[in-house]
This record gives sequence, C-alpha cells and structure tokens, in this order.
Amino acid sequence: MKKGLLKKITALSMVAIMSLGFVGCGDSDKKEEKEEKKEPAVEFSEEVSFDEATGEFTYLGVGGTVPEGYTYSEDMTAAQTVSFLYQSEDMSVVNALVVNIDYQNQVAEADAIDQFDTQIKAVYGDQCTSKEVTYNGNKCTEWDIADPNGAYGGRSAVICDGEMLIYVEFVTVGDDASDYEAFMNTVVY
Repeated sequence: MKKGLLKKITALSMVAIMSLGFVGCGDSDKKEEKEEKKEPAVEFSEEVSFDEATGEFTYLGVGGTVPEGYTYSEDMTAAQTVSFLYQSEDMSVVNALVVNIDYQNQVAEADAIDQFDTQIKAVYGDQCTSKEVTYNGNKCTEWDIADPNGAYGGRSAVICDGEMLIYVEFVTVGDDASDYEAFMNTVVY
C-alpha cells in the first residue's frame, strides 16, 4: 500500500464534506410539518465527546458507536462535522467515516435529497445510485459512491426529518462496507 493513500482518502473525504456538508442549510418554502416531534435521544453538546475504548461519540445532539480501531480526527474536523479514521498497521485498509450535522435544518426532506444527489454526483460521478433504507429506525437515503474503477469503495447517507439533517460519508480502500453499516445501526439523535 502506498504511503500517500491515507492522505488521498483524507483529501477525498474532506473535499466531499466541504462540498456537501451544508447543502441542506437554509430556508425552504416547502418545509414539511412533522406529525410528532421526536424527543432528543442524545444530550446536545457543542463539544465532541469520543470514547476510544468504546467507540461511542456524541456531538450536537447526535450519537453513535464507531467500530473498533477508529480514532477521532481533529485534523479532518470542520464546523458541525466530526471525523474518524481507521488504518491498519500495514496500510492495507484505510477508512474515513465523516458525520456532518445540521441541527437547525430548515430544508424539507425531498429538497435536501435532491440537493445532495446533485452534489454527490458532481463529486463522485454520475454512476452514483441511491435508495431508501432504514438503519436503527432512522429512514435515510443512501448513495453508493464507490469509484467505478475500483480505487475506493464508499457509501453516504442523508437523514433529514425537517429539524435535523445528518450526512454520513464512508470511504474505504477496498469494498467492505461493514464498518459503515455497523456505525449506521447505532446512530441516534
């Protein structure tokens, strides 16, 4: 594995997050009314809390458990974004998991999905496909963002309920999305 691979994965994820992170911010005339207000599952904190021993993190009212071996990356963290990196000792596996949170979202779900679809395809290519899925009771739209030439695998997801917008991006050298799925099955807000 080449030494510059971690930098490439890090740069790729940060370019995407910077391009996509706040795509849903702003007002929308089509804001959907929520039938029932969801009580926060995680305490709101403007400071990232991450326990390397358990992999649990909380930030801006969102929590989850990052798979074993990931470390919190302050170098990759931007406003309202928390990032985690994993790399094996021999660099044969390098993963980036990035979570962007807009806890004051004003964009309707359909509008946010359309905007993210446009931006994801602009960053990762028109081959990216999406589908609706549910993880841990959270309905989301998920994209396959893998490189068509096999240089990296990846998925991204948007959870949008009219108040909270959570964007998760996972990029890996290889095609194993098990860490992404394990993480998504723990996301609470």
